[in-house]
Amino acid sequence: MISELRKEISNFFDINDNKIIFFERAFMSLFCLFKFLSKQSKRKKILFTSSTCQSPVLACYFANLKPIFSDISLDNFLMNNHETLKIIENEKNDILAVVYVYLFGHTPDGKSLNAIKSKCQSNNIFLIEDVAQAFGAMCGEIKCGLIGDYSIFSFGYSKQIDGNGGGFLINNRDINQNKYLNKIKINYPYINEHQSINFKENFYEIRKKSLENINYLNDFMSLFDQSKVLYFKKINPDWDIIYHKLITYNNDNMTEIRNDNASKYEYEIIKSGLDEFISIPKLNSDYSIYRYTILLEKRHSINLSNILRNNEIDCSNLYIPIGNIFSGENFPNSITLYQSSINLWVSPVAFAKNFHKTIDIFKKYFE
Repeated sequence: MISELRKEISNFFDINDNKIIFFERAFMSLFCLFKFLSKQSKRKKILFTSSTCQSPVLACYFANLKPIFSDISLDNFLMNNHETLKIIENEKNDILAVVYVYLFGHTPDGKSLNAIKSKCQSNNIFLIEDVAQAFGAMCGEIKCGLIGDYSIFSFGYSKQIDGNGGGFLINNRDINQNKYLNKIKINYPYINEHQSINFKENFYEIRKKSLENINYLNDFMSLFDQSKVLYFKKINPDWDIIYHKLITYNNDNMTEIRNDNASKYEYEIIKSGLDEFISIPKLNSDYSIYRYTILLEKRHSINLSNILRNNEIDCSNLYIPIGNIFSGENFPNSITLYQSSINLWVSPVAFAKNFHKTIDIFKKYFE
């Protein structure tokens, strides 16, 4: 089934299928890429956005490289371009790669990303696109995943194509490297279920405390060190299910449906006058919305998240401000996103179940 999946992906992106490498999870694709690139250079720093899933940053950390960070812009939740370009200029001799994360499926305008790409190229820095949350998104006229030197995609839980595991890498730079990337040895540890449960329980406990008191963020670092074995847990993705979900996603124009569902949230929030209390992002047809993210005062975000969950409505508060944890620096926009956001699910099933209930809860709460 891998060959059929490879063909479907290559057709979707209109690329040669030998550019594609499959991995059992997106984390592993980045880890192997970091290990490979670090052998080509003495540079040791990887630049991330300070708001992202911890997995890409841990892939860097576990590959014995140093993550550094740029804050986000609150208007689109993406890397702050001005700050990013300044960091690249100041650290150009030490940065091995920049990982550009399309957080929540949002994408920048072409001019912004081209400025970062040009800066990377002129300083021999690799540009890696993290498209884990943005399958099907565009950046101007180009599909996300075809702009940088490399790009990684995820079929993980609740992603646009949810295979509950699996991922792939597109090598836009040199396909001759793929035979080396495939040979990077991974030592798979034995994992028992108790370890996995403990990690989840501890993670959510620290997150709960740190939402109230930001100083508890420091507790995440020791948890990450303990969790290394979990990230290298061997899994066997069901590539057959992933293939059929990809076919369905493309045939049903699922990117357009998800974007339309986000637009319906936007319309109802404005129509109901809730935008007096809720800050909503500007949507763009280039996006491939992963979750619809809104900002509120911290107390409202915590209260409403609890109310929604008590009503069995899917929502989340993503992501922990990973830059603060690893660097000890302060990234105020990432803190704001962490403490003040609610992420609403826009997949067709979740949207049909939750949309009207969510809006009604918002209305009653702010009355």
